[in-house]
Amino acid sequence: PTVPVPVGGARAAVAAGGARARLTDPVVLGLAALAVAGLGFGAWQLRRPAERPLVPVRFLYTGSDSAEVAGNYPWPAAISPDGSTVVYSVQQPGGSGILYYRRMDQLEGHPIPGTLGASQVLFSPDGQWIAFEADGNERKVRLDGSAPATIAAGGGNNGADWTTTDELVVGATDTRHGLLKVGVAGGELEEFTHPDSAKGEGDHLWPIATPDGRAVVFTIWKGALGTARLAMASLDGGPVTPLNLKGIRPLRVLEGTLVYVQADGAVMAVPLDAARKRLTGKPVPVLDPVAVDPALNGNSAVFVSNGGALVTGQPSLLAALTWVGRDGVSHPIGRERRNYVDPRLSPDGKRIAVVLKDGSKSDVWIYDLETGTLSRLTAVGSVTSAAWSGDGTRLIYSAVSTGAKSGVWAQAIGGAVAPEPLVEVSSLLPLADVAPDGRSLLLQVSFGSGWDFDRVVLDSAHALRPFVSGAPQVLAPRFSPDGRWAAMVSFESGTPEVYIRSYPEPTVKLQVSVGGGGGPVWSADGTRLYYLSGTAIMEARLAMSPGIRIVSRDTAFTHIPNGNGNFAEANYDVSRDGSRIVIPYVASTAYPLVIVPNWITELRQRLAIGRR
Repeated sequence: PTVPVPVGGARAAVAAGGARARLTDPVVLGLAALAVAGLGFGAWQLRRPAERPLVPVRFLYTGSDSAEVAGNYPWPAAISPDGSTVVYSVQQPGGSGILYYRRMDQLEGHPIPGTLGASQVLFSPDGQWIAFEADGNERKVRLDGSAPATIAAGGGNNGADWTTTDELVVGATDTRHGLLKVGVAGGELEEFTHPDSAKGEGDHLWPIATPDGRAVVFTIWKGALGTARLAMASLDGGPVTPLNLKGIRPLRVLEGTLVYVQADGAVMAVPLDAARKRLTGKPVPVLDPVAVDPALNGNSAVFVSNGGALVTGQPSLLAALTWVGRDGVSHPIGRERRNYVDPRLSPDGKRIAVVLKDGSKSDVWIYDLETGTLSRLTAVGSVTSAAWSGDGTRLIYSAVSTGAKSGVWAQAIGGAVAPEPLVEVSSLLPLADVAPDGRSLLLQVSFGSGWDFDRVVLDSAHALRPFVSGAPQVLAPRFSPDGRWAAMVSFESGTPEVYIRSYPEPTVKLQVSVGGGGGPVWSADGTRLYYLSGTAIMEARLAMSPGIRIVSRDTAFTHIPNGNGNFAEANYDVSRDGSRIVIPYVASTAYPLVIVPNWITELRQRLAIGRR
């Protein structure tokens, strides 16, 4: 049985497992009573002498009204080794997140100074420090914000772990494709594994240290989630030992068991002899599937501490497609609430193409505004972006391909015609846009730990050519209606800003936003560029001759809480007359966390069932 108990911003669920745990059991009643009394997160610590709790305990946590949990990457949050503290992100007015911590015996979370823009957060083995990435550096800070320090320059959000020997181990960074290590006291990252390109290996990612701190389990990346494999290596160098195990990300080595995530989001566990670097049994499922981002190389909504505590994210947001006018008045489009992402109006304004997510699967659906029907267009399950052709007869979408490649396809609207492949690449390709004349594409592709733009002319060769490269990050390509310009988001100043570049040669550059911006969208006539600034959508009016320039910047729409999509892409679109936007509207943008402080208990139970 499950007893949901509301406690402030959290909901505790006491799951009674096994014949010994009943609702009359004093331990269960005690946990429920403590939760009702307002102790909530501290309740799980109640123990019988020298014993762990008999029942696993779960909490659903969304933060407080003034500091809601926001999604972070490459995992949603971190939990301390003993399960007593969770660290998560809270979005700030400017758009960046700051880390908060909440102890299980406290009612409120507290900000951690010095963590603005932090990602890839993890705990030190003693639970007193956290390490994270920010501004391209690996950093550390005590939970109270004291003693902040930079550990090393570099970082790619490709996984990290703090070993019991006080070394930080990170995944591929910048132009270095192997695993790297550095003492947490500070220094330079040193590469200690090297991918074997002859075997198709691209990067080594997601390292997790063994309990003795002498070796790591990690992912060998070959270009796609389906081809990723797990392996082991010693921190003092030596050969890489493949484990011959399909997996996209190891999570932890606990009590001789390797816990990891598969490409389908299933969380598995398998016995591991870490000293001999070999498996000693068969994998069994130990947790319900978690969300996996199909556009990336293993980002998944789960974190496991080295003490067996667990936190997962529930990124699915049920939303209604909604019109929002400049006066702030909203009107729902249809009645279905689904996990809609990145709506795109057709050139004639009569249809909406939208990526619809269902767990770890995503496809393009078409909403017909005249008939009020929502119909599925693609059936690949891994769509990452969609754009209309200039004449509105086709949808151009990017998706993960079979094998080790990503690609872009064209799908005719309203006809039972197979999608036409336009281009395939061996790197990650989350976003693509098509020129209005249909003769070329702009692709956002990965290079090491960053993102470049490539240009593809759709002639017989379909060759990729660099368009914008060498910048720290460039994201969210969008063609102007006449095809002469491309809007984008660049981090070249250290802050994400919206820029315009000339096309096909990027010789002219104009910064559009000031003080941060994202989600660029062109007006139908190409004389205005809309972009996100905080929770407002700005309208920049452009003059195109004698040279392109900004005439004015004005606020067009206010209080847009979820207008920014993945990769700074616009999670909205603007009507042809500019009077309203279409957006997936959700009542709350909080990112719920499921926290299991004593998950090790559940893991043991699952393993015992698996052995039987």
